[in-house]
Amino acid sequence: MGQLASKATWILSGDIGVRIIGFLTTVYLARTFGADGYGVIIIGLSVLGVGLWFADLGLNTLGTREVSKKPNHTYSENQIFSAKVIMAVVSFITGSILIWIIFYENRTTAIILQLFLLAIIPHSIQIEWLYNGLQIFSRITYSRILQASIYLFLVFFLTGPNELIYVPVFYTISVTIAALFLLALYKNRKSLNLFEMNQGNLRILISDGFRLGLGSLFAQFVILLPPLFIGYFLGNSQAGYYGAAFKLILLVMLLDRMITTLLLPNLSRIWKNKRKDAVYHLNNLLKLATAFSCAAALFLYYGADTIIPLIFGDGYSKSAFVLPILSFFLPATFANSIFAYGLIATGHDSDYLQSAMRAGIAILFLLLFVSSIGNLSWISFAVILSEITIMLFMYASFSKVVNIKIQTPMLQVAVFMIVLMTGILLSANQYRVSALVLPSLYLVILYGFKILHKQEFSWLKKRLFP
Repeated sequence: MGQLASKATWILSGDIGVRIIGFLTTVYLARTFGADGYGVIIIGLSVLGVGLWFADLGLNTLGTREVSKKPNHTYSENQIFSAKVIMAVVSFITGSILIWIIFYENRTTAIILQLFLLAIIPHSIQIEWLYNGLQIFSRITYSRILQASIYLFLVFFLTGPNELIYVPVFYTISVTIAALFLLALYKNRKSLNLFEMNQGNLRILISDGFRLGLGSLFAQFVILLPPLFIGYFLGNSQAGYYGAAFKLILLVMLLDRMITTLLLPNLSRIWKNKRKDAVYHLNNLLKLATAFSCAAALFLYYGADTIIPLIFGDGYSKSAFVLPILSFFLPATFANSIFAYGLIATGHDSDYLQSAMRAGIAILFLLLFVSSIGNLSWISFAVILSEITIMLFMYASFSKVVNIKIQTPMLQVAVFMIVLMTGILLSANQYRVSALVLPSLYLVILYGFKILHKQEFSWLKKRLFP
């Protein structure tokens, strides 16, 4: 358990470090370039996210799996590496053509988006998948923090309000340095040759990776698509307002990362040996995750009018209107993570894929329809509905595998949250006080009414500090 905790700590510390440094970069960019310029950055990063998926096609996951089962692997490290670089080039060329078709009337935006897309190439030579397979997580942590730090340094010291075009260039430089850093540490790097891949092997390898990675694409629709649709239908500034609010959601989702990193890594082992124990762990985890995510949602809901201008400036007043809506994303995504991870950990990958595909198709049409006819508030509500849709599809599959009792505890937690919110809304609102006091008051109420129990907190302590 100690070794597992050490590995999980490296993963989590890297993620926390990157999120915090990235958030500082976000604040600087948002304040420097305003909602319109920051909106272009958000759209560019979303374009890069979509491009990265098509460049990867599940190859990272496949590569990690193949390295971890050496010497009985199906594909070599060189084959994975070669396939990633080839697919990155194809994705960059295809994406560049689509960018100029869609944004042909806005040359400046098209150039910036294409420069962001260029980062696909250095991303393809990153060998995090190899270190994941070898379980050398410390080097991945160093690499991620190095990339985030270099990016923050470059944009902070070398960009001004009229130098937006340098932002994607600096991002690509930071990714390139981090990728070269990992390559330099790999003793067998000379074995990574781009010219030993034949066409037949490439086709089979990509096909295998595609099946592994398809589910992640549909699951990421709710994060990747809204900025693209908002930017296209409503304009760059609206994408900037949305991006600022959603960055706060992503920052709070560090708690979600903590759950999946520290509390669930041995779920598959427990499930295989003692299924009753696995159900017990999942019940505790789901109740605590729901309670804490609702508390965080309360903080963002009532603190938006203070938090947004304090962090991003007075020019982001529309973000303060969007954040209370998006705060409800947190309970849905916390529960969704548990159901999705639970399906994978218990060996039901196909059920996860089917659920993600069905939800993803529904979400695609929902977001596209609402974006074409609605405003920023409508789209924010659609994002919440999209995440709830994914959660329900995942739960429908998960409940067939694990007999987990979620209805009563989740309903109780939700009811107390709604009652508390309604009471505050009907009283004289003191937003600063409410935002600070409400989350703690909410958890105390849940404990006082025995929705949360002492043994569940003891269970959490044992999991975090074994």
